[in-house]
Amino acid sequence: MLMLHGNDISSVSSGSFYHLRSLQILKLSYNKLKRVDPSLFEGLTSLVRLHLDHNLIDFIEPFSFNGLTSLKLLQLEGNRLQDLHPHTFITVSVLGTFWSSGLRHLHLADNQLEYLLPGTLQHLDRLEVLSLHGNPWACDCHLRWLLEWDKNHEGVIKCKKDRDSGDAGKCVACASPKPLNNSQILELSTNQLTCDQPSLQSPLKIGESSMWEDQEPDAPYIKDLERPLGHLTFILSDSHGNRAHVACNVTHPVEDTSMVWEPVRRKDEIVANVTLRTFLECEIDRDALQNMWRLVAYYYETPAILERGTRLGNSSKVTFQYSQATHEESPYFTELKGHLMAEPAWLLQPRVTLQLNRRKTTTKKLVLNFSTFISKHIIGRGDEEDVVSSWAMIQRGVPGRIQSVLEHSEVSLDCSVLSSGHHPVEWMLPDLTTVDQTDSRK
Repeated sequence: MLMLHGNDISSVSSGSFYHLRSLQILKLSYNKLKRVDPSLFEGLTSLVRLHLDHNLIDFIEPFSFNGLTSLKLLQLEGNRLQDLHPHTFITVSVLGTFWSSGLRHLHLADNQLEYLLPGTLQHLDRLEVLSLHGNPWACDCHLRWLLEWDKNHEGVIKCKKDRDSGDAGKCVACASPKPLNNSQILELSTNQLTCDQPSLQSPLKIGESSMWEDQEPDAPYIKDLERPLGHLTFILSDSHGNRAHVACNVTHPVEDTSMVWEPVRRKDEIVANVTLRTFLECEIDRDALQNMWRLVAYYYETPAILERGTRLGNSSKVTFQYSQATHEESPYFTELKGHLMAEPAWLLQPRVTLQLNRRKTTTKKLVLNFSTFISKHIIGRGDEEDVVSSWAMIQRGVPGRIQSVLEHSEVSLDCSVLSSGHHPVEWMLPDLTTVDQTDSRK
């Protein structure tokens, strides 16, 4: 146990706690810390309780708690947090793609949070206690997901008990909009959490546009803007003489991808097991589609299982031979075999499955369901491929998000970005065209 609370500590040098491998409780409450970054608590693999409450913390860099696999309680009450990156509370990172957290108690009460991104709680599967009261919550459509999360995690969000009566006192209350001020968020319905659409009032207006009719206009476009997880190329043949060569994008993992992890031997070691499920999207012409269709058309109800063979050394990308394995539940066996090339290379696990997705496949795009099992032994934060070093986040909890503009006047729209380096900013207009931050339009 290390008690440093009630001092005037405003900063801590990187690696200050690195050699305290047996430390279980660290109390830095009531100091003047302003920022938390990944170097601050590196090495504290035995840490169970971390108290950072009542400081001046206004931002926590993503993955600041990565590698703290023993951490169960994180106390952040009474700080100045306005924005939380979705990966703020990750304690386990595997291959920079799969994340989890061992946190059971998370206290975020009495900060300056107006909103939470849905991904903030996505990987906190072990969470038992979450305190959110005392924040100026903006109760609009962007918090609808929290109602659903609360239903699926009943009793996890806690109210602050009244000291005298012992009854629930301060709960998660709305600060805005005015009609919902002081309303309890968790007692509202999703229909009450609405977002006002942009409006234009002018006699010069030509007509009404339907572009803003969607209550959540960002939702359909986010995934379209994401880079794929990776790329996978097939050169396959079967016993009927069919042959195909197809290059595909690997999409980000779908929701039923799962990860479990457990400590082994030393406290800084874990074994993580990932069941990856995703899609392969292959832009393809008619002839190539027909060739690939002949190979995979049998496998739309049950997948084809391919087992890894030898690695080929004369290719610029990591390439392995694969051949089809027998499967009791599959009525077909067409001796699929060939080469698979992938980036990142960890996609090429000892066994992968392919399944034709008829519903998503079109005349111009072949879509396959892809799954595999990944097991990895991690020490500390892991190796280089496990660590995410590049990140960016748009600050939403800032004033000026809503502006009213008079005719013939000008307005400047600011986008405040926090990031690990320089990241260009683009604006998307209602017609889906994009402009950069220097664009000037009347």
